[in-house]
Amino acid sequence: MGVIRKPSIIAGISGKVGTVVITNVRNTQVIKEVPTPAKKGSQTEDQAKQRALFKFGKDFLLRIGYDVPGIGYQLRKKNRGSKPNAMLKHLMLDAVKGEYPDFSIEFSKVKMSCPIDEIDACWDGQCVAGEGMTIDVTWEQNPCPGKTTRSHDDAVIVFYDENTKRNIYQSMYSCGKVPRNALKWSYKGYPQLVGHHIHCWIFFVSANRKRVSQSEYLGMVTMKA
Repeated sequence: MGVIRKPSIIAGISGKVGTVVITNVRNTQVIKEVPTPAKKGSQTEDQAKQRALFKFGKDFLLRIGYDVPGIGYQLRKKNRGSKPNAMLKHLMLDAVKGEYPDFSIEFSKVKMSCPIDEIDACWDGQCVAGEGMTIDVTWEQNPCPGKTTRSHDDAVIVFYDENTKRNIYQSMYSCGKVPRNALKWSYKGYPQLVGHHIHCWIFFVSANRKRVSQSEYLGMVTMKA
């Protein structure tokens, strides 16, 4: 790397010039050599593991959908990252298990929300598969609710089909709002889902979207006919 401190014929130039890159850092021109692109097959085993882990986590996040962390994850003002990236980081650190290349998701460790300004989470939530391709989600009112918790907070319910590896339902977008004081909600499936393993999470958000609860994993059910 080189630094130009006196006027020169390349003053004001920036970008790639031949085999070097010229940038301006705090009013000082800096010259760096263009990095040599990695050759195919030259990555180390650790790099291969990290890239595979990143791809596995990102693929799962894409199947869940960016709308989920968009609602459930909160970032501090100084954080320049994105909400999906915050969820991806959590997935890679806490929810992905197994050894390269055989990764898998530990569904109970997946956090669909990560609040800063927190309200009450689901109280005594349950997810049960009923007859006729239905899934019933129920919860109770917290007998000692927090000061910022409201009965009209909106429930966000996420269903993930392990067989097809995709999000099959997300409330607030798929079928309107479900208030906290409703205490129950039912999902009507379709024949192609019979026998599939469906994982369920629930969390709550305030009406103005400024407060969020921790997400609760309600377990896995098998869709019945």
